[in-house]
Amino acid sequence: GQYIMGLQKIQQEAENDNVQSMVKLGRIYLSGIGVDKNEKEAYKWFDKASNLNNAEAKTYLAYMYLNGIVVKEDEKRALDFYFRASDLGDGIASYTLGQIYKKGLCGQGRNPNKAQEFFEKGAKQGNPGAKYEIIIPKAKEAFTLMDKPDAASLTKGNEMLNQIEPTLVEAANVGILP
Repeated sequence: GQYIMGLQKIQQEAENDNVQSMVKLGRIYLSGIGVDKNEKEAYKWFDKASNLNNAEAKTYLAYMYLNGIVVKEDEKRALDFYFRASDLGDGIASYTLGQIYKKGLCGQGRNPNKAQEFFEKGAKQGNPGAKYEIIIPKAKEAFTLMDKPDAASLTKGNEMLNQIEPTLVEAANVGILP
């Protein structure tokens, strides 16, 4: 009852050019939550929202192009959408670009410096995965210090861990920690 009424409201708002409702509707159709999964319909709504310069919609389109969902797999178009979404402030897009450069995917080759740039950008945009990626070296350094036999190193290692603990907790809460 209420879900169907809510869905109808979202549909009506999307048809009236409400960009947030377009993205919601795209997510609903892509996931099939409460409706039959319809990737073509999802693409349609993400495309409309993307044309209105919505960052999240561009990230979803990038995902669809990267994985060949409804459209022909196209890494170049996927990257283009990820770059535009990142520039518009989407932390998921920035994090994904960081992973692409970290792992050398989509024909980009490994580039740790570029990966770090995108992780830092994603962290500033609030993405927990990006935040986690930029603290990994700090965590490794802290544990290395704590393995040393002197008290000063142990103290410094503990201080470093205390500084990064909130990010580690956030990463664990969203299922990012390995």
